[in-house]
Amino acid sequence: MIYLMDTAVPRHANGFSLMQILDDMNLKMPEAPKKPKPLEVKVYFEDDEAAFIFNRLVPPKKKNAIGKKLGVKLSPMPLGVGCNSLVGLSKHDKYFEKVVIAVDADASITGAAKQVANVVKLPGATNDAGKGLSPERTLYYYLQELVDNPGDHAEEWDELLKRGLSTNQVQANLLDGGFNIAKREGAKSWWQARQQSIKDQKLFEFWASWHPDEVNAFLDGLEKAVEVVAKRLG
Repeated sequence: MIYLMDTAVPRHANGFSLMQILDDMNLKMPEAPKKPKPLEVKVYFEDDEAAFIFNRLVPPKKKNAIGKKLGVKLSPMPLGVGCNSLVGLSKHDKYFEKVVIAVDADASITGAAKQVANVVKLPGATNDAGKGLSPERTLYYYLQELVDNPGDHAEEWDELLKRGLSTNQVQANLLDGGFNIAKREGAKSWWQARQQSIKDQKLFEFWASWHPDEVNAFLDGLEKAVEVVAKRLG
């Protein structure tokens, strides 16, 4: 079908739908152009705990800022897959090259640079051997250090005391319980048992506020990974 519009300067209405043709014939004003939807960049995690950490470090305001800068929408989602398996997914399915994969700091990231350019590590402490620690161990060992050596952390305790937290409170309500933190499952069990208190007292955010270098390195890595994925999707 060829439809000519505009009696003053007739021209071919190329690409018009039937509805658009009928609207033009009836001189109905076209609707305002719709804003294109931003690309959705999915961010996968191994579990709910990792997603919890991500959402504390990248709250809605920060997500929106990254999204606006790169023209995307970030959609975090836990996958329920172990860290090392999560990193290797793109080797088996090209789909996972077009998502961001966020793993714990204790994960091993191996592969060609291009293959892992969409992988980012969550921030965390390191052990004596320089190996990264999971978020659960990072927070547990940090709290233990605060309790064991309060004199070395006077400023931190000034903040915590304003919340009504003391070394006794932290020891009894957060650290005690016989959890084997050195084991992955023990650390997970501790986190799950203490998660409400961790959330209510914003304890991981507290750790992050005293470790800006680790957090900023993560945020920089996240932005780079999102940019890589956005280009692959585009």
